[in-house]
Amino acid sequence: MTTKVEEYVKNIGKNYSVLLAEGVIPSKSLQFLFEGDDEPYMAVEDGLSLSFSEGRILQHVYVTLLKTVEGTKVYKGSLPEPLEKQIDQSWVREKFGAPVDSKGPVTLPVLGKKGGWDAYSLDPKIFGSVQMIFQYTESLAVNVIHFKRK
Repeated sequence: MTTKVEEYVKNIGKNYSVLLAEGVIPSKSLQFLFEGDDEPYMAVEDGLSLSFSEGRILQHVYVTLLKTVEGTKVYKGSLPEPLEKQIDQSWVREKFGAPVDSKGPVTLPVLGKKGGWDAYSLDPKIFGSVQMIFQYTESLAVNVIHFKRK
């Protein structure tokens, strides 16, 4: 069974109008996070959002697993196999091996300490040119799974 997340990831690279016409995304208007933002997004449901390029091409799928900032919503839906909702860096590396790219812990203005991230390339025959990025909390729990066009 294909999950909502997997369906969105498979459609990275398609235009907003096409996704709307094909019934892939709900009939919601795109929003901007702040004035002057050039990447519109859509909150599909709690904890699941899509981000588009200036040309309205789907670029990113974000799945929030942990509430780390006030106002953040956690995704309650199903995840594609073998992903699970309560995972950490050791689980990720055991399942997926060594990342193709990685960044260690950092301290960000306003957001505070973050545990870094690991990136993995998905099967190009199924997903095209897409990376799956696991973003970690300071304790190395996965708080966001981010799918993006390379």
